Amino acid sequence: MRASLTGQIVASHPSAVYRGTVYTQDVLFEVEGVPKFHVYDPSKLGSWEVVGTERACELYVFCAVITESRERERRIAVDDENRPVFRGRVTELNVGDDGRKGVLDVGAGTVLFRPDEADEPLHVGSWIRLTRATIHLLDFDGWDSTEERYNRFVARLRDGTEEERRAAARYFGKNTATSARDDLVSALHYDDSTAVRCEAATALGRIGMTTHPDGVERQHVERELGRALKADDDAVEEAAHLALDDIRLSDENHLHGRDW
Repeated sequence: MRASLTGQIVASHPSAVYRGTVYTQDVLFEVEGVPKFHVYDPSKLGSWEVVGTERACELYVFCAVITESRERERRIAVDDENRPVFRGRVTELNVGDDGRKGVLDVGAGTVLFRPDEADEPLHVGSWIRLTRATIHLLDFDGWDSTEERYNRFVARLRDGTEEERRAAARYFGKNTATSARDDLVSALHYDDSTAVRCEAATALGRIGMTTHPDGVERQHVERELGRALKADDDAVEEAAHLALDDIRLSDENHLHGRDW
């Protein structure tokens, strides 16, 4: 990678969907000390497996308003519309496959940008500010352990923002993480967000589908989803009902092709 900015991929959201297939998406990106901001992820690099992980990412900042930065400082901030503002020093020019990119040192790392979008010629050492830009995720590196990732998602499910709690519940469901069952049950019954409770119900349904029909784990999941059928919240009740249906359908499929 020609540029590297380390941060966490907090969540991912579909941006182009056709007939249920996600073609492109956005990721919510967080650099330490900077409010979260959205990055377009055209190649869907930020899959559910990497949500919650810390990555050294190559970001391409283009279609930007480029102005001289008199403060001569390296930092990332966000404007009133929650768009990132990059300030820093140009360290490279004429890089990339097309030879039309530059590298900007923003303090926490570096990003790629388009020097030819500036009104005045730039040179190595120029101090500039990039605003109102389109940001693409081009690549990333690095990985953390499964245990570290699990602990991060548990913390988010318990104490994160609503968006983080939803992403955590979704992550545990996709990973059928039975060790997160109790935290999902707590979210199902006691979270103050209907959306989070619905995600928890769906996750518990997926966990239930992977457990033995006569096992203690299955009984616990079905009991808690059954409780949620009386949640006094139509959306939560519907999510719990669908989760139980999925478990039963999974059992029927196993009877035709697999012995437990």
